[in-house]
Amino acid sequence: MATRAAPAPTTRANLSTNDIVDTALELIAEYGVEQLSMRQLSARLGSSLGATYRHVATKEALLHLCGEQLIARSFRPLVPDEDPLAWIRERVLDLYDVLRTHLRNIEAYMARL
Repeated sequence: MATRAAPAPTTRANLSTNDIVDTALELIAEYGVEQLSMRQLSARLGSSLGATYRHVATKEALLHLCGEQLIARSFRPLVPDEDPLAWIRERVLDLYDVLRTHLRNIEAYMARL
């Protein structure tokens, strides 16, 4: 009697690092940094674990990219004639809001960046 092979996981043809980071941020917001796994991330992306690792080599590298993305989301360039101290205060508060609102447990990781 022949046994049936398990179906291969569906792989997204257009997987990008940005998709991976965005999805990782969603998972972190839902479950926290400690619960994030590359396997869980790949499943949410609908890609193979190997495809995810081809874009991001380690969880540590992924968290670094997530931190960079959060900083980028909270950044706005200083406009001419704007008070630099008010601008800095706004950037810090925006970053704090992004962390508080969207993520659990990543603050300690970002403090190490």
